[in-house]
Amino acid sequence: MIGFHVFELCEPESKLTASCRNFAPLFGISEESATGSSSGALACYLTEHLVLGCDFVFEQGRAMNCTSLIMASVKSDNSTITNVKVGGFASIIGTVVVSV
Repeated sequence: MIGFHVFELCEPESKLTASCRNFAPLFGISEESATGSSSGALACYLTEHLVLGCDFVFEQGRAMNCTSLIMASVKSDNSTITNVKVGGFASIIGTVVVSV
C-alpha cells in the first residue's frame, strides 16, 4: 500500500461532495494538498456505492492551509464505469528541483 486517501462526505446542500486528506508516509509524503489519482478513485467508489450522481467536487489540503478543489466526473454503463475525468485548481506552495 502506498498511502491513505481519507474522506468525509459533506452535507447535501454543500457545493462540495467531500473533504479529503491524502497521506503517503512510506514515500516521505506526510500529506498532499491535491491528489488527482486518489480523487478519481474516490469518485469511482462513490459512484459504485452511493447515489450521489456522477459529478463530484472534492476539497483537499485545508488542514495544510493550502486548499485545492478537485473535480471528478464518472460515466458508467449498466453499473460498469467506462470513463473518469479529473481536474481542478491547486496552489503552489514551493518549488523543488529534481535532477535525474
